[in-house]
Parts: sequence; C-alpha cells; structure tokens
Amino acid sequence: MSDRNQGYQVVLKVGFEDRAALDAYKANTEHHACSAFIRSVGRLDGIVIDIEI
Repeated sequence: MSDRNQGYQVVLKVGFEDRAALDAYKANTEHHACSAFIRSVGRLDGIVIDIEI
C-alpha cells in the first residue's frame, strides 16, 4: 500500500481511444473547471496514473 493514499474515497477511471483523445481531455476547459471545483471543496491533491495498454 502506498503511504500517499490519505484515505481517498473517490476514483475516476476514464478510458480513451488513443493518446490524442487523452491529450484533448487534459486540455479541455470543462476538465479544468471540474478539477478546480474538487480543489474548492477541500481536496487539495490526488494521484494520477496514465497507463497505455
């Protein structure tokens, strides 16, 4: 177990067709707005894992 887990209770699992779709998601203004909202309600950090299969 990672010592970084800090009791996280939410997981967002997203699949993309290709790298270009992932890059578009990362740059999307709605994605950034959602991230800002999550930070505004108290979640200051998270763990991001990108796995290409």
